[in-house]
Amino acid sequence: EVLLSEESATSLAGLEHDISLKVFVTPTCPYCPAMMRAAYQMAMVTPKVHAETIEVNEFPELADAYKVQAVPLTVINDEVMIPGMIHEKQLTEQVMQAAAKAAKAGPPPPIERGKERASGLYIP
Repeated sequence: EVLLSEESATSLAGLEHDISLKVFVTPTCPYCPAMMRAAYQMAMVTPKVHAETIEVNEFPELADAYKVQAVPLTVINDEVMIPGMIHEKQLTEQVMQAAAKAAKAGPPPPIERGKERASGLYIP
């Protein structure tokens, strides 16, 4: 069952480019579950949204790479960072803006193994 508003679901269904959503969380954060749920609900609406949750205590190297100072921290396409909890309609707007920006930028460069990415991550 998708719990997003009909407006958000309709907007997301029209995505043409893949969108990456990373939600950084901790187990004790009272707001993290809502942001995780929103990200996974978006991924349920369209296969173009790829959502993942990263627990900062288990993956401190990722938390450092993304400079996480507070949770939840939602990262869209490794470019837009949204600290704290926001309403799913606002998150949908941010996702759609990121998709429009991605459409203008063209396809991402291929991943080169053994080299550091712009985000600071290293793909072995």
